[in-house]
Amino acid sequence: MNSADVADYLERLRAASTSVNPPGWEVDWNAAPWTTTVLHGGTRIPLKSLMGTPARPLAETLYAAVCIHRVRVGRLENEARAHAKTSSVASPPFTLRRPVASGGARYPVDVYVVELSTGTAWLVDPYRHELVCATADSRGGSAPSGNSPVTLMLVVSFWRSACKYGEFSYRLTAVDAGLMMGRLRRLVAGAQGDAHVLMNIEEDEWAARLGLTQDEDIYAKVDGLVCPALEDPFGGPPQPAVGRRERDGVRPVELPFLASARKAAAESRLPPPLHEGVGPAAAEVTPEVIPVHAPARRSAITDMLPHPVQKNTAIRILAAMSTEAEAVRRSTDSRLPEVELHCCVVRVHGVPAGWYRFDAQRSLLVPAGDPGDGYVSAQLQRAQFSTTVNAELAALTIHPVSDVAPWESPGGVRLYRAQQLLIGAVVDACTVVAVNEGLGSHIFLGVDATALDHHYGVSTSGRGVQAQVCIGPVRSCPDPEITVR
Repeated sequence: MNSADVADYLERLRAASTSVNPPGWEVDWNAAPWTTTVLHGGTRIPLKSLMGTPARPLAETLYAAVCIHRVRVGRLENEARAHAKTSSVASPPFTLRRPVASGGARYPVDVYVVELSTGTAWLVDPYRHELVCATADSRGGSAPSGNSPVTLMLVVSFWRSACKYGEFSYRLTAVDAGLMMGRLRRLVAGAQGDAHVLMNIEEDEWAARLGLTQDEDIYAKVDGLVCPALEDPFGGPPQPAVGRRERDGVRPVELPFLASARKAAAESRLPPPLHEGVGPAAAEVTPEVIPVHAPARRSAITDMLPHPVQKNTAIRILAAMSTEAEAVRRSTDSRLPEVELHCCVVRVHGVPAGWYRFDAQRSLLVPAGDPGDGYVSAQLQRAQFSTTVNAELAALTIHPVSDVAPWESPGGVRLYRAQQLLIGAVVDACTVVAVNEGLGSHIFLGVDATALDHHYGVSTSGRGVQAQVCIGPVRSCPDPEITVR
């Protein structure tokens, strides 16, 4: 497969996502892996045991971004599950979710905590809320007496999403990793005052040190945390895991486009920042402008009410997303594409229904594109590939817009991957601020981006819609509200 084939594939991931899988693609749940890496043996440290120690910022960061929590299921979703089972018995009122969203709740991203002073790496076990020693002191270093830096490595395991979404998972996993990256960056910045995101990583070297498989890639790492050396609770040096466990019957299928994109990304490097001082050493942007300890409540779009939101609320959400985009771009070691924000307003007090561009400098919504037939909500709904997504219920729907062909710039396919990481971080900022405003949010990538580009008037600009987030009020009664416990 040549570079032109890969470029066509990446474009179809955005503009024609329903075409990337072969006809008749079906999900084989018998071949689906577990949604986390399971290590056998090795020293384990409960995050709870770190809460009363100087390592508390690390434990709180992982708990608030990575760990699985019990989530109350909405009444409508519960009834739908019971109907699907052709049984009058409803499902349990709780399910398990991470605070950070994931496509299909497949959670393809593992997080490793690496102590830079010793080289010891710990895998975060999201279900047991533990750190599991993956590799111990691989370089023979000795534990320092005080605080030392740690880095959070984001490792993507493709088959967790690919078993369900096939070739489309190359884009989906990058956005998933960006959601996690953005949440971790803000948490680290809030705890330590600054955080840096690195995407130019020597993947082969780190993969060997972490004991990764050929189906895993390192997408990014977040620096900025410091903590004391992590030790075995029962004394003695940490002991590494002796192997991995996997669900029986897992049979990854061949995905040629995804494999070619992975290979092209591994062979490219991201360009450095344009301006001196922008990158890991820069701290010009206020690192924490988004409250990160709010309850991570998300609501399916079926729980949204067709009620309006205040104009100031919409502006605050958009401003936070814009700030996040710039914060990530300034805190990374690479030159990333710019991200603009556009939104489809259906029910916002004081703003006529229509298609808008957000002017971050003036905090204004500026009309954009062709108003068309005036039925904005119907135009938005026609742009949804899935019939289960009723975008008309949302008060406003936000679309981040960025370069449509970043792989043609220096950085190649890796720059495309980095762009999708950035999009994910921006989208996560949106969901967090929406929660703080008492609103629900629904993230969706399967949209007719070509139609949306036309509505926003960006079809010939070299930029286009990269994702969608529906925002709106949700039912306030206890049953259908989804709350992380």
